[in-house]
Amino acid sequence: MTKVDYGVINEGTILKLKAVKEYMDAYSSIMHYSDFPKYCYVDCFSGPGLCIRKKTGKEIKGSPVIALEVPYKFSSYHFIDLNSDSIKKLRLIKEKHSDCNMKILEGDCNIKIKNVLRDIRNNIPFLTLLDPQAGDLHWKTVELIAEKQKSEVLINFPFGMAINRYMPMNPSGAVSPSNISKIDKIFGTNEWKLIYEAKRKDKISSFEAKQKFLDLYIRNLTGLGFKYYAVKDIKNSTNAHMYFLIYATHHRYGLEKMKDSFVKGEKDVGNMFFMQELINKIYKVFCGDKKVTLNIILERMLSGKHLYRVQDFKNALVQLEKNKKIKRVKNRKRARTFQMDEEFTFT
Repeated sequence: MTKVDYGVINEGTILKLKAVKEYMDAYSSIMHYSDFPKYCYVDCFSGPGLCIRKKTGKEIKGSPVIALEVPYKFSSYHFIDLNSDSIKKLRLIKEKHSDCNMKILEGDCNIKIKNVLRDIRNNIPFLTLLDPQAGDLHWKTVELIAEKQKSEVLINFPFGMAINRYMPMNPSGAVSPSNISKIDKIFGTNEWKLIYEAKRKDKISSFEAKQKFLDLYIRNLTGLGFKYYAVKDIKNSTNAHMYFLIYATHHRYGLEKMKDSFVKGEKDVGNMFFMQELINKIYKVFCGDKKVTLNIILERMLSGKHLYRVQDFKNALVQLEKNKKIKRVKNRKRARTFQMDEEFTFT
């Protein structure tokens, strides 16, 4: 048999694929035991399905194969890619997964997505992976997906690998007309220009600019109705930023599961400073409220660029109780955690 060559990936991509696998496994299990008769998977920049790890030369499963091998199969799989060679390789993979309902579309996902969405009824849950190599994902595509009530998206926001490269930062530089068009399509607005000009004139730092670009993208996502979101900063082997992985959903339970996936591989999660910061934030936000529950706190604070999980919020409440900063409305002797709707007051 002729050997098939696949793309080479770095350690940052490995980290991303691990997070994707964690969530896909959880998502398929949740959907399998739910009342929904169907649930679908859409991969808009699917690639060839397999890849080679640069560090070891070992073959690694890409997002299409990860999705095909979840514990409980999706009702249908929709793979889109512009590269004809990737399409050929996906068809080889399809032959090995004849038990899966796979649909492979060759072309620009910003155009082909309409074909896919026509096949998915409005009441069917589906997860879409949007993982462009550069600035190839148009905001209009995200808008179309968001129109479906049961949609969830996992987006590679390629600031370090694409957007930043479109913008010369020297005071005398200017973004070319072609790059202005590209960036407008990524954000769905030209508001990014205000951030760019502030950075170019050294009114804000590079870090501040990066965060403001991310905030603009997230604000637009929530404006589409994606109420809950999480962000993971994907870095390379030298710890330099590559891109942000953004998860957005209409449902908090999905966010709770994705947070568990995103914290994997994060060194600072759970340490003393990490927890103390969360404790301080909870107290600052809710100390004036008469009655609060864990559910109320999560509804207000679980979304964000931070990596706090539900368990972290529970641990923070336990510590606040030990410090006599909160008191349960109904005392539960020897209680070691807080239930979702259990009321307490701040002292």
